[in-house]
Amino acid sequence: QAYGDVPVRLTGPGGIRVAGDGAVILNGDNDFSGGVKIESGAMIIQSPNALGTGPVEVVGGALILERPALDDESVLRISEGLNEGAIRLEFTGEDVLRAVLIGDEAHLCGTLGSAESEATAPHPAFAGPGVLRVGRPGFPCMEESELSGASWQQSTDEPVHSSRPRRAAAPPPSSWRVPIAAPSGWHAPLLPPQ
Repeated sequence: QAYGDVPVRLTGPGGIRVAGDGAVILNGDNDFSGGVKIESGAMIIQSPNALGTGPVEVVGGALILERPALDDESVLRISEGLNEGAIRLEFTGEDVLRAVLIGDEAHLCGTLGSAESEATAPHPAFAGPGVLRVGRPGFPCMEESELSGASWQQSTDEPVHSSRPRRAAAPPPSSWRVPIAAPSGWHAPLLPPQ
């Protein structure tokens, strides 16, 4: 979130819930882990780490990525019936993430984007030239059978390779989980999950 021209760094286990009219602009070097949920309004992303490290869920409103900013290990969940073009990928190139869920349909491999992009799987929820690459380059595609309730599991300690800059962090543990459903406790911005 920006106050004037100064980026604000958001950190900790909490998440962000966007509801109401207007837009929230995130342009800081964030590492909050509670995720983002957009119910209405718009969230405009202007920096590569603006969305933190958690899952992103869009149930209404709009998500506008001016540059690649989804965490390589995150999951993007999009409600079925979201307005056409509600996910605007206004960058050129690719943004890498682990999985995309559109309604009950899991996209675990390949590229997604708008019909005007170079994505192999265009979807009307997307607009703009950018592409979402699902799955990490050099790794086999995740199988749908690997989805288990609210999470999936990948066992590896291989580094993540991405075109977007990454903040310094400890290497991932040999076994990690990524939520694919919105965590509970998204009642107000930056409150820890309940």
